[in-house]
Amino acid sequence: MPNETTIEHQRYSCKQGHEQKTGDIPNNHCDDCWNVFYWSHAEFTKALDAVMFEPNGAEIIEAVKGKKTLEQYLRFRATHELIKVDTEHHEPVTEPITEEIS
Repeated sequence: MPNETTIEHQRYSCKQGHEQKTGDIPNNHCDDCWNVFYWSHAEFTKALDAVMFEPNGAEIIEAVKGKKTLEQYLRFRATHELIKVDTEHHEPVTEPITEEIS
C-alpha cells in the first residue's frame, strides 16, 4: 500500500475575511490580502525591492509576476512609506498615561 500523506497548508485571512493559503499570491484586488501577503513574505518583498531599483525594474516585475502584482506592490510600498514617515514625526510614549477619561 502506498504511503499516503495529507499535507495541511497554513492559511491566513485579511481584515475582510478572505482566506489564502500561505505561499499563494492573492488572486484578487483586495488591498488587505496583498498587504498580509507582502508582510508575511519578507524574502519575496525584499527581492521585489531589489529589482525595483534596477533600471526598468517596474517593467521586469510586470513581465515576470504580472500587472496586478506590480500594482499591489507599489500600493504596499507607498503605504509602508507613509507609515514610516508618520511614525518618525511623533514622539514615543515614555511614561504611562495616568489621567482618567471622564
